[in-house]
Amino acid sequence: MKNAVLILSNKIQLKINKIQCNQNLRFMQLQDLQVFKMFIINGKITQGLDLYPDNEYIIQPLGSTIVVRHIITRQQTFQDLSLITVSRIGNYVASGQTTYMRFQADIIIWDFKDRSVIHRIKLHKILIQSLSFSYNELYLASLGGIDDKNMLIVWDIKAGKALYGTPNRDPVNQVQFYNQSDGKMIAVLNTGVEILTIDKQNKKIQSVDVNFGNFKLTFNCVAIEKNDKFCYCGTKTGDVFEVQMDMVIYKDWHQSKNYFLKELIFQVYYIMVTQQLKQEMV
Repeated sequence: MKNAVLILSNKIQLKINKIQCNQNLRFMQLQDLQVFKMFIINGKITQGLDLYPDNEYIIQPLGSTIVVRHIITRQQTFQDLSLITVSRIGNYVASGQTTYMRFQADIIIWDFKDRSVIHRIKLHKILIQSLSFSYNELYLASLGGIDDKNMLIVWDIKAGKALYGTPNRDPVNQVQFYNQSDGKMIAVLNTGVEILTIDKQNKKIQSVDVNFGNFKLTFNCVAIEKNDKFCYCGTKTGDVFEVQMDMVIYKDWHQSKNYFLKELIFQVYYIMVTQQLKQEMV
């Protein structure tokens, strides 16, 4: 009986190790992570929580307000906003807005140190779906919603002016700049993933679809490795695709058999990868 229990225990342990260690995550060992602090966020805002590059501040929306909270002292300051993202170096915070039909949605670029508004820019209608800073803080990519024809716009941060723009045929959930290039981005569509290249000479944004073979899934988020060689694309069913970015093709596929875990696994992984990348890039 003891032998049977021991064998079963070993099988369970092997299965756990396979889930934790066999995901081919080249730049991160999940089993080495330790819980430092835990708190609960309840809300419907996409990109609604971000970690400042010095790993001391958490930035999050609260209603129509942005909260800057120090992790250790718990001191908080408040600024008006909605959807948020933080630049790589940490000089800027950008916020998006959700408005009503026929109204334009604001994008506000903030100076983090002064807690002041640098630019308040308008071109999108009703909704700002996603925001992403380039690694060198020269550009900000913004994504509108369905009512805005899923319009993607690249802004000059210093001038506060739109440089490039293109609509998308399908709903887009997220846009993300590369970690080492201000001329390439990834767009996560419902029906797939696109590698975007900014043609600065002709002022266009060119796109190439990632080849996922016969898979037909709904994609919702992406995390990019530090060296821009691979990215990991998550779906609403919890599946994770490893994509070789230079070849624009998926290399591996990780699937969860438990539906509840399908909703949880990539969200947890995405948060950990995002924080790990920020720590490595400081």
